[in-house]
Amino acid sequence: MRIVNDRLSQFARIAQLQAQPQVGDNLLHIPAVLTGVLDLSDPIRRGGSSVATQFGTVADPLQESCIFQDTIDDTGVVGLDSRTLAVFAPGLWHLNIQRRFSFNGTTNFGKDQRIRIITLSADLGSIVFTTELDLVRFITGTVRDSQRDLWFPMLTVWSMTTLTQPTVAADELHSNTSVLARRFL
Repeated sequence: MRIVNDRLSQFARIAQLQAQPQVGDNLLHIPAVLTGVLDLSDPIRRGGSSVATQFGTVADPLQESCIFQDTIDDTGVVGLDSRTLAVFAPGLWHLNIQRRFSFNGTTNFGKDQRIRIITLSADLGSIVFTTELDLVRFITGTVRDSQRDLWFPMLTVWSMTTLTQPTVAADELHSNTSVLARRFL
């Protein structure tokens, strides 16, 4: 089998530390007896903190692999914190989400921090559906570390948002979410 793909030349430049593409870098020859899996995601070209900026918009969604993190450190009375971390283009995406959360203060089962996936209509930017990826309740002494690997074959624009309920005077909340988003198609 012969595969021709321009991403192969990008991979060859990264893997072999080439300054310029070489002849034949975009070709892959696989003998008929060989079976294997090739991970040819888009190279990571963007990164940073979602606190400083949102990655992508509905009009111009993120179309390349990226890595970003979102940090919340709240002490005392803080209002509702709702923000869009990134808006992604349609395609096959793999997300690796690492999350650390800790809370001390007034236990309140009605308050929580959530990470949501929201699909958006490309025409109007309106919400098609919402689903929760993660939810942590405000319970005194909570310390939670988690990691999730998720595949999203999305046909429309979608976003990742975070929602943190208000805290009261005696509360202390710390949250750090790191996301490696790799686009395959």
